[in-house]
Amino acid sequence: MLMPAHMVSHNGGERRCGVEIEFAGIGVEAAVTCVTALYGGEASIESRFLAHVRGTRSGDFTIEVDASFLQDDGYRDFLARLGLDIDALDWRRPLEELLADLSAVVVPLEVCTPPLPMRELPLVEQLIKALRERGAQGTGQSFLYAFGMQLNPEAAALDAAYILRMLQAYLVIARERDPRAEIDITRRLSPFVKPFSKPFAAFFTNPDYAPDQRTLIDDYLRLNPTRNRPLDLLPLLAHLDRERVMAAALEPHLIKPRPAFHYRLPDCHIDRPDWTLADAWNGWLAIEDLAADRERLAHALRHGA
Repeated sequence: MLMPAHMVSHNGGERRCGVEIEFAGIGVEAAVTCVTALYGGEASIESRFLAHVRGTRSGDFTIEVDASFLQDDGYRDFLARLGLDIDALDWRRPLEELLADLSAVVVPLEVCTPPLPMRELPLVEQLIKALRERGAQGTGQSFLYAFGMQLNPEAAALDAAYILRMLQAYLVIARERDPRAEIDITRRLSPFVKPFSKPFAAFFTNPDYAPDQRTLIDDYLRLNPTRNRPLDLLPLLAHLDRERVMAAALEPHLIKPRPAFHYRLPDCHIDRPDWTLADAWNGWLAIEDLAADRERLAHALRHGA
């Protein structure tokens, strides 16, 4: 796997990246076995929907059925149109029973790695392969499987100028190639991975825009107070000013402040042997490379290419 030009983090250490992988087809115990086989550690299975692998050489892993997106009104409407009415469920039933019903249909199992040194990311490829061999299913296996993968690359710096360049680089690349063009139809129809609005993109790609940290945060929240974007800056901005972000964000209870970008990949084709983390990672590196090349980025902002 290729590595970014800037390998040193904002705090002077080697940059790290967490990975979140969503899939169906296997249970928590099988996923835990895959993790411990590669990373070691001590498994703690708390229920059929939640487990931890602690004390590995890389840190602590979480394996869980992720039902948090069922709180999204848009996704509930989407499921209702497909004949699955979440609101019609008997929510008085024990949570485990409800999740048992939902996890077989729409709720993904998710493996969350700790922040890994970027040079160790190739080992995640082995984890993906192990999960696939166990029977993990990705987005294409069902019309209802709106699963994705997420990268959490640690920021190389925390100043407003650097964060803005990263956002601008993403917006330029998204403008040149619609990031939804090759997305599985389930993800395109669901409310996830919505692109930034045109007014947002126009505002932040203005070549004369040069905010300080407070202005950058306020403008971002004013134009985009939601986490459901391909490049979500809210965890990073909340790390810088938690009170300001939590007061204005639409989903403050779902924001985990950390000095990292939150990059949502729209599909997870874990069941396909030709689908690799490297392909997704190279898409992130394109953003990093453009942000680091200030002359090329400035030209793209001023000339629209």
